[in-house]
Amino acid sequence: MIDSPCKLIHFRRTCFLLLIFGCLSLTSVRAQTPSVMVTLVDQTQYEGAISECSIDILSLQTETGEKKLAIEEVELVRFQESAPVSADGSARLRLLDDSEIVATSPAIEGKRLVGKFGFGSKSKFLKRNVRSIVFDRGQEYDNLVRQVDTVLADRSIAADTLIVFRKGEFNAIEGVVKNLNADRVEFSIGDQTAEVALAKVSAITFFKAGAAEAIEDRFSTPLATCELVDGSLLRLSRFAVSDKKIEAVALCGERFSLEYENVLSLNFKMTTSVPISELTPTTNDWSPLVTTASVVEPLRQLRLARFDKSFSGNPIALDVVRPAEEVARGKTATFAKSFDSGIAIHGGGRIAWRLGGNYNRLRGTIGFSPAASPLGSVKFRVLVDGQLQVEQELRKSKMNGPIDFEVEIEGRQRLVFAVDYADGNSIGDIVHLVDVVLEK
Repeated sequence: MIDSPCKLIHFRRTCFLLLIFGCLSLTSVRAQTPSVMVTLVDQTQYEGAISECSIDILSLQTETGEKKLAIEEVELVRFQESAPVSADGSARLRLLDDSEIVATSPAIEGKRLVGKFGFGSKSKFLKRNVRSIVFDRGQEYDNLVRQVDTVLADRSIAADTLIVFRKGEFNAIEGVVKNLNADRVEFSIGDQTAEVALAKVSAITFFKAGAAEAIEDRFSTPLATCELVDGSLLRLSRFAVSDKKIEAVALCGERFSLEYENVLSLNFKMTTSVPISELTPTTNDWSPLVTTASVVEPLRQLRLARFDKSFSGNPIALDVVRPAEEVARGKTATFAKSFDSGIAIHGGGRIAWRLGGNYNRLRGTIGFSPAASPLGSVKFRVLVDGQLQVEQELRKSKMNGPIDFEVEIEGRQRLVFAVDYADGNSIGDIVHLVDVVLEK
C-alpha cells in the first residue's frame, strides 16, 4: 500500500514514464528483421539482424550470438537488402525539421498536405509542418534550393511565397496559399485571389512564424537520420523496429510506418551539416598580383570566386587518384572527378562568412582545377576570428591528389578563406574547394 502523497506522486510519475517509453520505443523485439551492417564510430563493423532497439541500446543477432551496442557508439546502420530506386518524384517537400521527402503530385486537403513518396507509398503531413515544396522544372535543383533558403531566411517576408522564373529571372510573390492540386495553386494577395498553373511555379514556401528559431532551438539534434531508397531523408526523434516495419517519428512530430525494403540506412551521427556554398558570403573579393587600376576593375568580376561551378561554367572537379587495378588495365593514374558542391577560387581570392557561433566544425577538400596549368602554386589559408588555423602551400606539379582539411569552430563568429600567390606569378593559380561543410 502506498502510504504517503509523495510516494503516490512518485509512483504515478514512474508508471507514466514507463507507459510513454513503452509506446515510443521497442524494448525487446526477437522476431527476425532484415540483415544490416552496423558501423561504429571507431569504424568497427557488425553484421546481423536487429533484435532490440531503444534510445540507449541496439542489439544484433549475429552468427556468434547477440551483440549489444550502446547507441552513442553507433554511427550507421545500413539495410543490406535495400537498394536505391529511380524515384518518379515531381517535387521535394521539406518539413519544418529539415526532413526532405521526394514526392509526386502534392496536394492540400484541409489542414494536410498529401502526396506519394518516390517509391509509391501515400503519405500525409500536417500543413503546419511543411516549410517548402520544390518542383522539378528542369532547372538546376541546388540553385533553386538556395533561392528557396534565401526566401525562408528573409525575416521581412511574412507570408507564403510562390517562386517563379520570368525570362530567367527569379521572382518571389508573397501571399497566402489557399489550395493546391496536381494542376493549379490558389493564391491570395490581399483581397485578390487567383489560380496559377502549377507548371509555372518552381517552388512554394509556407510562412512559419519563428521557423528559423524553431529549427535552431528544437530541431537540431535528431536521434538518427533515416535515408530512404528514393532519396528522402527523415530526421527522427525516435523509432521502433518489428519483424516487418520501422515505426518512426520525425523531430517535427510526423509519424512514418516504413517497410524495410524502402529503408537504406539509419545514420546516428549527431551532427547536421550545411554545404558552405549554400551560405551567402559577407566578402567575395580578389586582388591582382600587380596592382593597376585600369586592369583591376575589368578583371575583378571575372576573378571573383564561383560557387558550385568552375570558372569555365562546368561542374566543380578535382584530379583524384584512380584505383590501382584500373591503372593496371592501362588507364591514367588520375582522373577528373566532379562534385555537386564546391567553390572555385583564383589566386588573390578572399572569401568570408559570418558564422554566428552556430557551427562546431569545418571540413573540406582542396586541390587545383584539373584545367589549371601545372605551374599553379598558391598558399591556402583558413582564418577563424582573425586567427590562422590552416596554412598550406600547394604546387600542382608536386601534388599526388587533393588535400583534406578540418577546423574546430565551435562558438566562432567569422571564417575567411584566402588563396595567396606563392611564386611571383599567377599562372595556373586556380583551386577548387569541394564538399566543404559546416557541422552543427
